[in-house]
Amino acid sequence: MRIIMVSGAPGAGKLYLAHQIAMRLQIYRLVSTDTIREVMRAALPKEEGNPDREVLHTSAILAPDLQPEFKDDPLWGFMKQAEIVRPGIDAVIRRSIKENESLVLEGIHLLPGTFTFPPEVEWTHFVIRASDEEKYKKQIGRQGNERAHYKLDHIGRAQAFQDYLVDKAEENGLQVITNSFNDVISQLTWLDRYDPRNER
Repeated sequence: MRIIMVSGAPGAGKLYLAHQIAMRLQIYRLVSTDTIREVMRAALPKEEGNPDREVLHTSAILAPDLQPEFKDDPLWGFMKQAEIVRPGIDAVIRRSIKENESLVLEGIHLLPGTFTFPPEVEWTHFVIRASDEEKYKKQIGRQGNERAHYKLDHIGRAQAFQDYLVDKAEENGLQVITNSFNDVISQLTWLDRYDPRNER
């Protein structure tokens, strides 16, 4: 079985690429950490005076505004939410391993260098980033919804998190690819090893 994790900042193109990978490798289990967070929100309702619950029920990009002491820390919301969502991520991974089902996992909450797997699991973790600030803004703007507006309003926080993910990926020897709006998936040269069409 294989586990493929796609990390990146908000609006970097993670979900689109994850879909491409899943289709190419015929992996039928694709999970977004945003979906995991949504399930956790339903199980853990917002609770006044509980800062973790407030962060869980807020966008990571806006979370620093909840805590005045962290308002100037662009990474705090992302890091705190990743910590809160991590048990749900680990549960999804354990279930896939238990059922011997390959998994594509994507999301902002997948912090490079923080995952380990048993030897029988083939795993890959990489980061996708936007090529430059202007293209990143256009990429987010294409979403055309309310979320796109607040992401653009706080583009500095998103870029700081992207820089953090890239640094951590490089520090841990993980691949970093650039979303250049061309054939992004061609940068993942290791896909050929896993492509079931090459096993025939």
